[in-house]
This record gives sequence, C-alpha cells and structure tokens, in this order.
Amino acid sequence: MPSSITNPEQYESITQSLQKIFDYLISPSLQQALFPLQIVFLLISLGFVLAIIHLLKENEFFDWQFLKALKYFFSSNKFFGPGKTVKKWEKIKKKLEKSETESQWKLCLIEALKFFDQILEKMGYSGTTLTEKLEKVPAEQITNLNEISQIQGTCQAIIENIGYPLDKKEVEKIFEILEKTLFDLEILT
Repeated sequence: MPSSITNPEQYESITQSLQKIFDYLISPSLQQALFPLQIVFLLISLGFVLAIIHLLKENEFFDWQFLKALKYFFSSNKFFGPGKTVKKWEKIKKKLEKSETESQWKLCLIEALKFFDQILEKMGYSGTTLTEKLEKVPAEQITNLNEISQIQGTCQAIIENIGYPLDKKEVEKIFEILEKTLFDLEILT
C-alpha cells in the first residue's frame, strides 16, 4: 500500500525533483540536441502522409465514396429543402399524371430517360450514350440494370417509330422502375 506524503520536507523534495526534470526537458541544450531527431521524425511523418494521400488517390473506392458524399451534401433535403434534381423529377412525374394522350406519355417517357442520362453524367459516368454510361455503373449500385436497358430500348423504338403502341399503365410502370433506380443511386431520398 503506497504511503502518503505527510512530511512537508518530502513534498518539497519531490516537487524539486519534478521541477529539475521539467527544467531539463525544456532546456535549450536538450532541445538543440534533439532537433535533428525532430527533423527526422517530421520527415517520416510527412512521408506517411504523402503515402496515404497517394494510396487514397489510386483507390477507386475512395473516389466513389467521396463523390457520393458530395452528392448527398448538395442534394440533401435536410438542409436545403428539395434539390433541383428532386424538383425536376417531380415536375416530370406531374407532367405524366396530367397527360392524357399517347404522344404526351411518350414525350414524358423520353424526358424521364433523358433526365436519368443527365443524372448518370453528373455522377461522373462518361459516355456518349446511356448504354455506355450504364456499363460503367457498378452492378451493386443499380440492381435493375436489365430493366433500365429495356426502358432504353422502348424509348429508342418510340423515337424510331412514331406509331409504337404504348399505354399509360406501361409508362407508369417504367416511371416506377426509374424512380426505384434513382432511390438506389440516392438521388431521391
């Protein structure tokens, strides 16, 4: 069991010893002797920081997570209200709800797919066509890639053949698929 310091002389002796140690540690002579060692450790630390930065730049996962974080920050409804992207999607959906003719449904569908294409481009997936952009999206990011490809085929058929038959229920189903995909991409929250 440790003994307590009851004697003032013991207390004074310990205090003086600690003061001598502290004075030695901050003395200019010790600091001057340790300066080269400080430089060496500083350079080693700098080397580790540079190595970490290099590895993070080479790692695609970090890039993807960084882009996701930026996208979430700028499109978050928590601080800024619905972002432009969400408002634009809602506008396209309302246009579909109000439309009554097949030609209007087709236009809404083409507009929705164009919107989806622009989203992928903003997320950093480059390519001249939607197909090229979809090929670059990781499979775990979009779980219904086949359905999106079918939607793209439907839109291409509409563009090539004005008389392509399409009913509103089919367009609404396509919008549900696109909306699910936008949720998967965390564009809509």
